[in-house]
Amino acid sequence: MGVNRADHIALWVWSGIPHTPGVYTVACTVPPLPKLHIGGGWISADEKLRESDWNALHKELYVNGQPVDQAAFDSVDADVPVNAVPGQAVSKVLNVKLRVYNVVLENLTPGLLTLRMVQTVDHPVLQGTATIPVGVYDFTFKITVDANAALSQGAPAPVKITR
Repeated sequence: MGVNRADHIALWVWSGIPHTPGVYTVACTVPPLPKLHIGGGWISADEKLRESDWNALHKELYVNGQPVDQAAFDSVDADVPVNAVPGQAVSKVLNVKLRVYNVVLENLTPGLLTLRMVQTVDHPVLQGTATIPVGVYDFTFKITVDANAALSQGAPAPVKITR
């Protein structure tokens, strides 16, 4: 397994992550993917808000206990169409402004992979319609890479989050 820069944007969406400072553990299983995007990111309604929020966020990333200097991989800005935004009609598509560190794991091999993302928020930031309060958000993702796991053909399976 290696760490490299992304040649595309392939978001690893951590849906359902609590918006309360704390320490959390997420467990899931994935097949041995050729690429898994792990760079921290942020979405906002507009570029000005994205810039302000990005400057208020400090992200640390660890792969199997080893620190990763995300800034060394640069970041990517993009417009991303989303629907089912809270407060909007499910069919309404909005373009959100994304910034994400360009960090990808390559050639995952079967076994346990531990990712830790520590995000410190300096001032309240807006994520969609939710305000994320000041604090430290410490997430450990315990990922079982399993050759018998099939790539999903439908909606993602629920992810168990423990505190």
